[in-house]
Amino acid sequence: MHDVSFYNIRQAVTRGALTLPPPPPLPHCNPVSLSPQVDCTIFGHLSQIVYPDMPYPQKDFIQTHCPNLVAYMERIQSLYWPDWDQLVDTGTFE
Repeated sequence: MHDVSFYNIRQAVTRGALTLPPPPPLPHCNPVSLSPQVDCTIFGHLSQIVYPDMPYPQKDFIQTHCPNLVAYMERIQSLYWPDWDQLVDTGTFE
């Protein structure tokens, strides 16, 4: 294993995306996992990859190989933040 400094930033990001295995399918019958806290934690971490309007390998990987995670994100977003688009447009997250 090489030190991350061995790679330039593009190589390191690409290498990180290529080493991710697809996650197992999430149950489609349940909109949430174990608890609201777990769902919000997962959503918070994945939203930093899925929602920014900029291309990078991890986002492409999730959108291409992890439709279950994309669907999970959509379920959590609609369950906890049904007014998501309005909040994003106005910038008023309270």
